[in-house]
Formats: sequence, C-alpha cells, structure tokens
Amino acid sequence: MSTLGKIKELKALRDSGDLTDEEFAQAKTRLLNEPPAATSLGWVYPLLIVVIVGLVFWVKPQKKPTTKPLNNDEGKSTQTNPTVKPQHTYYIFPDLIELAATNPEGKEWDIDDSGPDITYAIHLNDREIFTAPSKGKDNTVNEWGGMSQDLSLFNTSVSVEGIIKAALVSINAGDTLKFKVWDNDIAANDEAGEFTIMTTELKLGQTEWWCYGDTWNEDRDASRPDASRGLKRLRLRVIDSEKKAEFIASQLNLPLEKVNDMLKKLAP
Repeated sequence: MSTLGKIKELKALRDSGDLTDEEFAQAKTRLLNEPPAATSLGWVYPLLIVVIVGLVFWVKPQKKPTTKPLNNDEGKSTQTNPTVKPQHTYYIFPDLIELAATNPEGKEWDIDDSGPDITYAIHLNDREIFTAPSKGKDNTVNEWGGMSQDLSLFNTSVSVEGIIKAALVSINAGDTLKFKVWDNDIAANDEAGEFTIMTTELKLGQTEWWCYGDTWNEDRDASRPDASRGLKRLRLRVIDSEKKAEFIASQLNLPLEKVNDMLKKLAP
C-alpha cells in the first residue's frame, strides 16, 4: 500500500476515535520518515511527501461527538438594557414621539394641512402624573430633552424636579404606565394614540417601541408595514433617580463635579 493510502487509513482511525491526535501524529511522522523503496523514479518521492502533508492539513477533520459546537455569535454583543429594580425610583419620559401622516381616522391632523403639535401625558394606574413640558410644532415627529435648559434655575431654591422634566416613578408590581399622545389644537385636540407598559418591564436607558395595529413591538420590525395612522413610534428614556447628576451633566455637557456643586444649592 502506498504511503498516501496508509495515511488515509490512519486518519480514518483517528476520526473514529481508535487513535488519539497524538498517536495519529506519531504514526504519520514514522510513515513520512521511512526511506522510499529503490526505484528508478526515486526523485518523485520527495515531491509526493510534500503533496501528502499538504493534503492532510487541507482536508477538514471530522468533529468528534465531544467537540464543542462553534458559537457563531461569539464576540457579538447580545446584552440588552437592564430592567428596573423593584421598590426603586426612576425618571421616565418619552424623548421622541412620531406620528403617522394622518390621524387615527385617516384624516389630516389640521384643517390648514399643517403638521400636528405633538403633546403627551403620563398616567400611573390611570392617574395623570406628568404632562409634556412643551409641545411639538407642525411636525409628525418631536423630541424632548427631559430637563430644563435654563441654567438660572440652579441659582434658585427650586427642587431637582424643577430641573428634570420627567415623571418620577417608583417601581411596584402590578403598576402600569400609560402614555397618552395627542395633537394640541386651538379648537379641539386630536387624539393620536396610547402606549401602555408595566412598570416592572421598563428598561434603563433608551427603548424604542413601534406600533403595528393593536400591538407594540420593541424595535422596528422590517417585515411589517409601519403604522399609517395615529401614533407610530415612541422612544422611552428611563434614568435611575440616584444618577440624576450624571444625567444632567450629560444633557448640559458640563463636568459632573460642577453639576454636583450646583445641585447642593437646590432645595431637597
């Protein structure tokens, strides 16, 4: 039998578990080091050895039953925003709301064909606890920063709640938050829609929700058409109340030390 045939047999024994990787390597080395039989074509053997070695390393080895499967997602971040903690308080507000081009009835938002003036309110168990600090203006999408940009407030006796424009919510099992959104008109407001979530399901940071019919989906679902009427998208912002200094510093682009000094001047 040729040297190549013998190596193939050894490889088959290795793949079946009859030989260990170390035994296979030792046997292959002995075969390759054996002096070739006398022949007029002796010059072919060195070339044949090179080909054999290349073939052994080129052929993909079979996986043993105990081999750990490759994790194709290894190295990719699968971490999601952490959920809130029970019996803890957070500042909560939608930092972005987007409406469809028409209201829930399929009509224009305003009779003069201008865009909606988006406004919202937050309800805890059907009790209103917060209203939007400002309304949008003639646009189907609007953002809120979640805090006052008036730095003079830091020199007054207002509370932190006078600085941060968000609902302060304590997380308790069974509680629900409802975000009611409407177009603020002079004559009559046009309701845009509602978004409801259990407080225990809230996540820190930003979470984007998209409306599809009567259901809401966390993040956009490219396989489904966007809402064509009323409330289309709502992006929630949840901030640990113990991290309010960090939040204010990030919003005002100020050093954290300076914000902490400013907060000491405010009434508790």
